[in-house]
Amino acid sequence: VDPMMTNINISKIISIVMCLARLGSLLMVSMAGTAKAATPEYEKLLFNGEVVTIEIEADPDDWQSLLDNAQSKEYISADIVINGDRFSTVGIRTKVNSSLSMAGSGDKGRYSLQLNPDKYVSGQSFYGLDTMCLNNIISDPTYMKDYISYNIMDYLDVPAPLRNYANVSVNGEHYGLCLLLERYDDSFLDRVYNTTAGELYNVKIQMGQRSAFEAGEMEPQRPDNAEDGMPFPGGDFGAPPDMTGDGDFTPGEGFIPEDMAGMEPPADMAMPEDLDDTTAPGNGASFEDAASSSTEEEKDTPESGSEVSSSSQAQDTANEQNTHRGGHRGFGGGMGGFGGMGGGSLVYTDDDPDSYSSIFENAVSNKVSDNDKQQMVTAIQKLNEGEDLEEYWDVDEILRYFAAHTFVVNLDSYVSNMQQNYYLYERDGYISILPWDYNLAFGGFNSGSASSVVNFPIDTPVSGVSMEDRPLLNQLLAVEEYKEKYHEYLQQIVDGYVNSGQFAEELEQLDAQINEYVKNDTTAFFTYEQYTASLVELEKLVNLRAQSVAGQLDGSIPSTSDGQSAEPDLLLDSSSIDFSALGSMGGGGFGGMGGDRGNRQSREGIPQQSITGNGDEATGEIETDYPPADDNSAPADSPITVTDPSSSPLENDTGASTGRAVTPDCPHLHTLT
Repeated sequence: VDPMMTNINISKIISIVMCLARLGSLLMVSMAGTAKAATPEYEKLLFNGEVVTIEIEADPDDWQSLLDNAQSKEYISADIVINGDRFSTVGIRTKVNSSLSMAGSGDKGRYSLQLNPDKYVSGQSFYGLDTMCLNNIISDPTYMKDYISYNIMDYLDVPAPLRNYANVSVNGEHYGLCLLLERYDDSFLDRVYNTTAGELYNVKIQMGQRSAFEAGEMEPQRPDNAEDGMPFPGGDFGAPPDMTGDGDFTPGEGFIPEDMAGMEPPADMAMPEDLDDTTAPGNGASFEDAASSSTEEEKDTPESGSEVSSSSQAQDTANEQNTHRGGHRGFGGGMGGFGGMGGGSLVYTDDDPDSYSSIFENAVSNKVSDNDKQQMVTAIQKLNEGEDLEEYWDVDEILRYFAAHTFVVNLDSYVSNMQQNYYLYERDGYISILPWDYNLAFGGFNSGSASSVVNFPIDTPVSGVSMEDRPLLNQLLAVEEYKEKYHEYLQQIVDGYVNSGQFAEELEQLDAQINEYVKNDTTAFFTYEQYTASLVELEKLVNLRAQSVAGQLDGSIPSTSDGQSAEPDLLLDSSSIDFSALGSMGGGGFGGMGGDRGNRQSREGIPQQSITGNGDEATGEIETDYPPADDNSAPADSPITVTDPSSSPLENDTGASTGRAVTPDCPHLHTLT
């Protein structure tokens, strides 16, 4: 045997073995990040479709302190008994970036809560779950908007939090039927991605630039297409940001133009329900005082949360001449809403991480490194340049997210002035988006009528901002291949989720699960009758929404806001929907009245609604008037005065009188009445 040939063969064998070993290592690393983890115990015990019983046992003085100081969101220690299993010394606090005065008004004191088993006992968890929250369902008479929205995310394989309902008591007394949600934390990452590597960011608007504005260092921004005389910056007293207890927004300091400081509101103007007696204009406080009421942003780590806020701008007689940008008008203005500050819009400004405080100051963990921040900033820069998108962004997952998000019309989110209520998950410079806070979906925030929800444009699905203000959406839809894929996912929702009967089946199942609990929910923000009525309207709205989306996909209905403004006759008629029965921002304090709480819709042919009232009064005046249109719009109605906040929802929203009359097929309605 030739020794040289033997050595050559041995070398080849060694090389082949080394290559196979390297390939095996790479495969194992890849599988570690993508393999489906085993179903965790907490998913089987807490999120199994059966209402969970949660008993909170706290020192009475500590519990009263939590209620009395809800704004501070300080933890107290309590024992938690879940379906008979005791967890001792659990950290519990209010979750309330919400209309605190409303959630705590009267004898209810029904705040959203966050439970952290690891707060005082290191390593303790709820069957492996790091943290969970109990949402008080203040703004949703259906009890299901969050749940259904996440179900649609599930249907398109978008990672979403697990959810269920919990019947909660405190020291033996009924607290309420709450939505139980898995928080985004290590246990979520391990369940979905089979790893706890990477960083989670809870994106929230940042508003701490008021002093800079007043010092003249910032100029107010107006929409590019704003007409002369339009008030700063968005023209309307839109509904305030999500302060409903289901979300994470905290009322706080806002931008006040110099010539508005100290201004008192018009006598007939509706004020946001989140302002308490000491800050609500009309109760001896100025706009400046009201906008300056703030609390700390909700999160546990790092401890120094950033401030977020809402602001109210003075209404001008010229506001009805204002045209909406991109999609629908809300409040806020140019630069992506609220001056585009904080980076929640994902508009690239510079390489300084401090320019993206809405992201980095809301990291779920406190271990975010400078390198982590730079990777995120680089990805944002590439996004705005439209370069290497698939290298930095999970494009397919994001398209699926936006398809579901657009379908459910949640405007307290990235697609509006708010630029918030979503999570970013970054791992090794690769980023995906995660859904959060859908209690105001299906038109609960800044949607003036059922028609504006049903016909919300799928190709310009933004509100109060331009598409260019939202690069994560705009850059992806600018690529024809991605836009086609986005349309495919929307079609899947229409065909596979709605038209197949899956949505109606889920609605019926959820009603069967919680109906008796709702009937006995003595601290609820809505009556049982309002709950049952709202389910009928929700089913009609979702069916009509599916028909509109299908029409926009096949070209029979315009799919952009400009196209819809030019051809309003092609829009679906939604007059069969009692939109008020579905609730809106502000919750049950108005007896379930929906509509637009002071924000006026600018689209022709759609009735404009405003609700007037002040302070903490639960009564108001509903004015419905119809803007001029080229065709036969309905005449203006006389104002309807609601004097009893516990009365039945208002009569049906008449909707646009000129759209195509389509009666949705709702075969399951009889099961909900």
